[in-house]
Amino acid sequence: MSKSSPAVLEETPAASDEVSEQEYSDEQLLAMAHVVNAAINTAISYRSDALTWNMEERWVLPIRSEGVSYGDCEDFALEKRAALLEAGAPADRMRMATAWSPGTGLHAVLILRLEAGDYVLDSVSPHILTVGQTRYEWRALQTGPSLLEWSTVSNDPLGASSTSYTAG
Repeated sequence: MSKSSPAVLEETPAASDEVSEQEYSDEQLLAMAHVVNAAINTAISYRSDALTWNMEERWVLPIRSEGVSYGDCEDFALEKRAALLEAGAPADRMRMATAWSPGTGLHAVLILRLEAGDYVLDSVSPHILTVGQTRYEWRALQTGPSLLEWSTVSNDPLGASSTSYTAG
């Protein structure tokens, strides 16, 4: 994603987005995100799915579902999403996303959508950055509240191409 492009990931809108009944300002949501990002990054130690589950990939809530304190990048992101939902953050303001960088390879993060742009809650950083401040090449973005509906992401600054698909 170029530094001159808007700090928003383009996606195909999902018809099933739900709006939370609670209203939070962007400042409140970002403050919640900082607390949750720090707490989960501290509570979970990185460990690959191959070592943990003896399989290449398994998306789980390590703390909430499995009672373990280790996981890989998507496990961090899923725990952050669950913690923010539990704190009252609306589901329609959060998206799981996958990206690639030389430092991480294929990587999953949680995106928090605010008026000022999309913010990245990342397992490899204590800082919450906008998507434009990261060095990631974005690959796919969750569309709507279902974790099974995704769109590919264009790294074109104009967001000219996007493809929807459903996992499962």
